[in-house]
Amino acid sequence: DGHSAFGIDLDQQLTAARLILDPAEQDELRDLGRAAAAAVEDALRSWQPGESDNSVAARISAAIEAIGGDAPVLIVGTDDRVGRYRHPVARGAAADELVMAVLVARRYGLHVALTRYAAAGETPTLDADLDRVRRIHRTALDALVPGNRVGDVYAALDAGYRAEGYAEEWRGHYQGGPIGYRQREFEIA
Repeated sequence: DGHSAFGIDLDQQLTAARLILDPAEQDELRDLGRAAAAAVEDALRSWQPGESDNSVAARISAAIEAIGGDAPVLIVGTDDRVGRYRHPVARGAAADELVMAVLVARRYGLHVALTRYAAAGETPTLDADLDRVRRIHRTALDALVPGNRVGDVYAALDAGYRAEGYAEEWRGHYQGGPIGYRQREFEIA
């Protein structure tokens, strides 16, 4: 586990082994991803303005548990708190205009992560922000090709942020990393 008292640190070797998923594990990961997306999207579709953020979170959690999984991370933020905090956790408040749900779902040891939004009306600022995020994300995904290293992906991510006018923004939040048997096998930044 990386603790020096045990003499041998196998963390890097274990991470390398976990990064290679066989076809059955890949199928399970895809299935879990579909089920997790459905859980969040269904919960957000049934949201009504005035409903509490805790109610939305409860629907998501129940749906994940119904498929034999759990939610090590479940963040449901609402209204102005979505713009004010990176991780606006549920607090029992009524959601009147906007709901954001972030989920890390786990089943059979595998993890998937996703974020979705629902709004009661037009959200031009949010829509523009999400378009920027999608372009940055696409830049990083396009760098995920055989032969590229993590540093290549990071360089693409950095270039994506810069292209959108957010140089150095990567310093404000961790930038994820490979997911599978751990929520993040390692963080790329």
